[in-house]
Amino acid sequence: MIGISRYIEKKSQMPENLDALLSAEESFLPFDQFFIDPATQDPELDSWGNEIYYQIRDPERFSFRLVSAGPDGEHNTADDIVAQFAPDMPASD
Repeated sequence: MIGISRYIEKKSQMPENLDALLSAEESFLPFDQFFIDPATQDPELDSWGNEIYYQIRDPERFSFRLVSAGPDGEHNTADDIVAQFAPDMPASD
């Protein structure tokens, strides 16, 4: 979430996808270590090597959701990890 929050603060918009955190002119990592695969440092993979789903909920409120299938790699099971955020709006210039 740190990388996404930093991206929003700098650009005053949501990243279109997690790849934008790496492809921007400056890196917006470190990504939250709870989610990122430490072996690959890939912001689109969780700690178990499964894809993290990033969903923009409300771009005007900078609200988003990250979903990991958890250790079993299956979505919609008890070990899924879902984090929803509506960070404070960045200051406008």
